[in-house]
Amino acid sequence: LHVGGDSDAGDNNLLVDGTLIVSGVGPHAVGGVTNGDVQFGLRGSFTGSTDTNGVYITPALNGVAGGSLRCIGVFTTLVEAASGVHALEAGIDIQLTITNNAGATATNAAGINVGTFVAAAGTTTASAGRFEAPTAATNNWAINVLSGNVVLPATGKLYLDGVSAGTIGNTYI
Repeated sequence: LHVGGDSDAGDNNLLVDGTLIVSGVGPHAVGGVTNGDVQFGLRGSFTGSTDTNGVYITPALNGVAGGSLRCIGVFTTLVEAASGVHALEAGIDIQLTITNNAGATATNAAGINVGTFVAAAGTTTASAGRFEAPTAATNNWAINVLSGNVVLPATGKLYLDGVSAGTIGNTYI
């Protein structure tokens, strides 16, 4: 099916020249069947020709004076059920499975990998990760490491800025 323009979408393809709007609220799926618990699903097996990516986002975003720039914004409202206990409430939940295939190995494996970047001139503070603590819980942690080791590179510094009892205040280690 081809909507607009004069090029051929080919068999079993949809080509849209212009804005695509899908007004239904879901469930929707690409590459497989829908799931009644998922508003939009990306499913099926896929193998790339060089690198394999499930979703590859490469826009050039142009800022507006006084506004923010973000490639992905997650501004979801999670509404709890009227009763019961929710095992997890998360804006993003990453549960990665890596399956070894024959003799392949990996140099690095990560649930989240944030590469380096060059901040624009005039930037006051640049961070590979930036976290603010939640509020209203019994325990509010900006970062909560549940298991495993925490490694900091030998070339960096750890700055602790706690000033309450039992903490180290304004000290480089």
